[in-house]
Amino acid sequence: AAAAPSAEPTIDEEVKLVTGAQSALRAGDSKRALELLAAHAVRFPNGKLSTLRQVTHMMALCQAGRRTQARQEAAAFVASKPSSPFVERVNGICAGPGTD
Repeated sequence: AAAAPSAEPTIDEEVKLVTGAQSALRAGDSKRALELLAAHAVRFPNGKLSTLRQVTHMMALCQAGRRTQARQEAAAFVASKPSSPFVERVNGICAGPGTD
């Protein structure tokens, strides 16, 4: 049986954008990470990886020194998704010293 042709490229593209953003973060390139996450948000606003995108976006904001915005997004995330498996990670967003 053949797989549905439209399902594979969509998730593949979602994965490519989000993992690309995560790789950029690990490399210290928060600007590139934010660009890839913005592209994902436009192409897949309600995609299967939208929750992971949100969490990665908050992490990129922290790395970019935009801690207040990251914490605001974190508070909204926890309020809207209190049972998410990402809540613990999101609650620790921007922990430690840094700029704002």
